[in-house]
Amino acid sequence: MGTTTHLTLIRHGMENSSAFPLEIYFEIIDSIASDKTQWDASITIPATLRACALTCSAWLERARHRLYEDVEISERTHPDQIWSFAQTLIDFPASAALVKRLCVHLGEVGAEHWKNEDNALAEFPPEAIRQLTGLETLDFECLDWVGPGCEPSLLSAVFAFSIATSARTLLLAGFTFKSLAVVVSHLKNFGHIQSLHFITTSWIDPEVPASEIGPDFLPNLTYLELSGNVLEDNLLQIMPPTIRTLKLGPPTDYHEDTDPDESYAALSRYTQLESLILNTEMLGENHADWFSEALSFVRSPGLHTITFIYGHVDSVEEVAKYSQLLALDAIMSNEPFLDVQRILVEIGVHVEQEEDVATKLQLIERYIRVDALRQCQQRGVQVQVNCQHGPGKVLMPRSPSRRLVVHDADIIHKAVVVEYGLSRRCELKVVEIPSGDGGHITYTNYDCRPFPLRVTDGCEKENKQFCVIWGTASYFANLGVGFAVVACLAIGFGVSTHSRRRRIWKSVSVLVALHGEFCCRSRRGSD
Repeated sequence: MGTTTHLTLIRHGMENSSAFPLEIYFEIIDSIASDKTQWDASITIPATLRACALTCSAWLERARHRLYEDVEISERTHPDQIWSFAQTLIDFPASAALVKRLCVHLGEVGAEHWKNEDNALAEFPPEAIRQLTGLETLDFECLDWVGPGCEPSLLSAVFAFSIATSARTLLLAGFTFKSLAVVVSHLKNFGHIQSLHFITTSWIDPEVPASEIGPDFLPNLTYLELSGNVLEDNLLQIMPPTIRTLKLGPPTDYHEDTDPDESYAALSRYTQLESLILNTEMLGENHADWFSEALSFVRSPGLHTITFIYGHVDSVEEVAKYSQLLALDAIMSNEPFLDVQRILVEIGVHVEQEEDVATKLQLIERYIRVDALRQCQQRGVQVQVNCQHGPGKVLMPRSPSRRLVVHDADIIHKAVVVEYGLSRRCELKVVEIPSGDGGHITYTNYDCRPFPLRVTDGCEKENKQFCVIWGTASYFANLGVGFAVVACLAIGFGVSTHSRRRRIWKSVSVLVALHGEFCCRSRRGSD
């Protein structure tokens, strides 16, 4: 109801002379379509875009374009709604041509309904799929365990979208196949795709006869992502070796006792690789050990970019201990990595509320650049570090008498001395981290800055009240100093003139009283 009221007010504004330019409303519609942060975005975004289309005829084309551009069928979508959407594609080919991405979440309702092949074909008939002439991305995510291997009718309904030959990207997540042979038989019809993503898939029988895979299997495939699958090396054995970009990881944690150990020996098949991406969502003991094993099988002389993606870390110590970057640096200093031109390290950094974000990120970046990847850096490889961190420092009061709470950070071998004044903050930080030769590297940083700052210390957001109180205390302290100076001058004037008049000393007493009052106020504000 709030959205409808808001849109009614906007429409009323357009009828008046104070209407915004049409481009402003287009920007609003684009923002609505791109906001995927809400948990129920698959429901609220289409509903809001439909309301936009009905609000003003001038908005209709832009709202319809955004409505059909990215279509997501959630697991809560009723089968009748899916059928209605498919019929719309058949009846209005111009709208069907607007669909760029189609994402289908097969939940409990959808998966059960599609187990019947007749129901699946009736729900989304081939006539509707053929109308998707502008489709670029197909995304199928099976969110429900539907038995020992997905039903053939369910797979037939999913892979029936192979007739949408304009699609260039195919993502399959959460499926359980009876065998890799089933995967190969269905993927043969997707010879037009260029990007393939397998996420958390598994199979009961992973063996695939080599005779089933011919040279015409996925001939246009150039990008492959394998993440969280059972026996990814088996997938690497069946994919075409002409792939240019390969993204691996993180490996799955769900292995049965009968499953063989994960191996990346099939990486040696991909001799035309240009970019290799290794990803681990967590960074702890043994989480990144497989990076070295994967690199040991690479045989791509044309490889020019390697990317390492790490999960969230708390300290430089964790990066040095678990990232395996020192070992990776040694591996990449030999063939076939001597022609690598760029190494990208993406790492998530967990920042506590009281930590200095800039200093922490600088220490991590310096360690990676200077110490961890030293050999690659020395031979001219471009090392790029991208640190992604959470919310910055937030100063929150624990009690009325203690408004600034500071905890020591989770960095081992670190000494920190922080001094907070009413107008300045100084920090001395000494960090020791282990080096590659068994010793330690010491970093010392001393920095002072005005305090509090409007942006850095969040004075416009979460710390607004704190900054007002702190600034008021500083203001009263300065007033107290000013009145103390005037009082001293008055005393000096009275003594130098040997004055016995009460007026001078009354003024002095008033100034001293004001000085004491302002000092007390500044003390209460800063405590």
